[in-house]
Amino acid sequence: MVVFTSDNGGAGYIGIPDVNSPFRGWKITMFEGVLRVPLFVKWPARITAGGSVDTPVAHIDMMPTLAAAAGAPLPEGVIIDGVDLLPLVTGEGVITWPAISCSGRTATIRWCATVTGNCR
Repeated sequence: MVVFTSDNGGAGYIGIPDVNSPFRGWKITMFEGVLRVPLFVKWPARITAGGSVDTPVAHIDMMPTLAAAAGAPLPEGVIIDGVDLLPLVTGEGVITWPAISCSGRTATIRWCATVTGNCR
């Protein structure tokens, strides 16, 4: 499995006004240029190439997803805010949750994931 993602969009201080085009905003803002980040997953054995998923996901979903892909159990006695995305990206299930959720001192905003086969 190969996963490519980014965090919080491009930086505004680098002097490229449309760095996150077509979305506005950059790191440290709350515009879509920060909230929408790329997420590409390639795993030919389990994920069909060329697919796309419109269900919102978040970086906190990576740990349970990668653990499930490796067949590793989640740690006991620890609250895991993320969810396993494998049923979603393999087409074996549907995942639903609120787009914005709060747990303790953190808030999670889930946006869109894209699954692709040829990431060049």
